[in-house]
Amino acid sequence: MGRPDGWKEEAGPEPRYATFKLGPADSPLELTVTRLDNKGKAADVLENVNRWRKLELGLRAPLPEEDLPLVTRRDNDATFVDASGPGAPLRTRPADGMGGMGAAAARGGKPSFKYDTPAGWEKFDASRGIVPMELAFRIKDKETNQTADMTVSTGGGDVEANVVRWAGQVRLLKFSPADARKAMRPGTVDTLPAQFVDLEGPADDPAGRQRILGAIVKRDGTQWFFKLKGPHALVSKQEANFKKFLDSFKFEGGR
Repeated sequence: MGRPDGWKEEAGPEPRYATFKLGPADSPLELTVTRLDNKGKAADVLENVNRWRKLELGLRAPLPEEDLPLVTRRDNDATFVDASGPGAPLRTRPADGMGGMGAAAARGGKPSFKYDTPAGWEKFDASRGIVPMELAFRIKDKETNQTADMTVSTGGGDVEANVVRWAGQVRLLKFSPADARKAMRPGTVDTLPAQFVDLEGPADDPAGRQRILGAIVKRDGTQWFFKLKGPHALVSKQEANFKKFLDSFKFEGGR
């Protein structure tokens, strides 16, 4: 199949395979081809649709799995997606220090949330991954050089299913929705109801025992995930800082 008339190919950033511009030069349409491994979240249609909704269409609330047929259709081995939204949010994310402002809001560039950054938490940009993060911090243990990550993200699925998913990340392999319900305890983040979890991996894990401290908050139809994950000893050292961060966290401007 040849290239349609008027389509101009341009170089694009990795991991793009190809980029085409078409239409008026002052406001062209863009068609991109990206090649990803057909594994894990990269192979999950719902994950990719929600990534497009968030990064390209400016739709913060994730699409529930039951609504996926409303925006997709299958044709042999391909899945076609037809979705629209108000436009992509601003992607400028200023560096933060103590008492820093969060990511730029989708409209107007105003801070969307506020928080206090604990000492030793180094912010990094994880906004362009398969599961984009609103905030991400890396914490390094100076004695062992081990690292833990504290992330803030949004996503779909019910609360129990997400806790079960987290349990798998610390290699609690026989963890059921009933176990998830037992693991959750109620609390608040910015006065909003939240479910807190503390998941400790097997003590005899040959790869090293892991731990997750997490909170799940529903706000304006969007589910927010606060997760501190890493080696058990390091996460345990940061437990008080995780609580202080959540106590200081304020949603600003809406999502």
